[in-house]
Amino acid sequence: LHHVEFWSTFFYACVEAFALIYTPRAISSISGRPTLLKVLLFFDVVATFCPAVLVTLNLEEFETIAHQIEYLNELTMAFVNLVLLAS
Repeated sequence: LHHVEFWSTFFYACVEAFALIYTPRAISSISGRPTLLKVLLFFDVVATFCPAVLVTLNLEEFETIAHQIEYLNELTMAFVNLVLLAS
């Protein structure tokens, strides 16, 4: 069940990134700081991919660190969600 949780979080981050990258409006019109938004999107995708891979490799060994990375990444996900809502 943990595999599904972590991989679905990763795919959600990818959908968020694609939604912002391929929007019909320019990314500079969505955010006043487009470079910061791109960096946050990149960090969001990477920070959800790493725990998913760790849990897939060895759940018992990496469960705690994977959850901690995921909790830290919730901050970037919340910011990206606010940008999506505001646009």
